[in-house]
Amino acid sequence: MDFYNDDDDVFDHGVGELERRADLERTRAQGVRVEVELTEDTPFRRYVLARRAGAIEAMARITVADPADQVAVLREQHIIQEYLRVRNWARSEIEASIEADTHLQEGNRGSND
Repeated sequence: MDFYNDDDDVFDHGVGELERRADLERTRAQGVRVEVELTEDTPFRRYVLARRAGAIEAMARITVADPADQVAVLREQHIIQEYLRVRNWARSEIEASIEADTHLQEGNRGSND
């Protein structure tokens, strides 16, 4: 006996759409949280600012470092990369949030038409 029918397609589509919307809402909320954390005086903001200051200092040190001192060069590169990782992560979270918000707004307009 086959229990599958067209109603299951409608159900699957509806569940899939609800899951997609929930994912978009979570993504939007995460980006908003990151943006708030970066604009208010929070531990995360202080961390990012400290990493940025460290990266700026590391860039100054790496320009005068002896190229033969691989440990010093790698240490400075690591400090710079640490800042770039956190900056790029925050940026990608905010950009994903904006994109999710756009998709949610388009979905709302489509359901109101």
